[in-house]
Amino acid sequence: MPTMEEPAWITWARSKLGINQKNNAEEIESWYQYTSLDKSLWHQIVAWCAVFVNAALFNGGKTGDRDAWAADFLNWGQTVGDPQVGDVTVFDWSLVGQTGHHVGFYLEDVGINIKCLGGNQSHAVTIAEFPKKAVAGYRRPA
Repeated sequence: MPTMEEPAWITWARSKLGINQKNNAEEIESWYQYTSLDKSLWHQIVAWCAVFVNAALFNGGKTGDRDAWAADFLNWGQTVGDPQVGDVTVFDWSLVGQTGHHVGFYLEDVGINIKCLGGNQSHAVTIAEFPKKAVAGYRRPA
């Protein structure tokens, strides 16, 4: 349940919980407008976690990095060491022996993991837990 302290982009993101690639492809595709990705590439093959973060930030009154790539959020906003609800969280899976990156919004610390609200998490907008040791950085709007 959202609280009064949550940033507006988290309220918007929570309103999208359950949106998934199978049943809501058109809505997901509409979020690509918040990126600079060429329209010819707006389709489900392009991982859309960063697209979702950009859409949430825009709809919450902030400007994202307008990129469609998760790792590029490491160059956006300001670095923070002690994350708060709504901070952009970039994961580097190579830190846990896998490949690729992911980006979502920090919700809470749950021991060795953190809860993250994001898109393209099991092909849907969900709240999921990810290992802290995979976090490449926390960012906050400047």
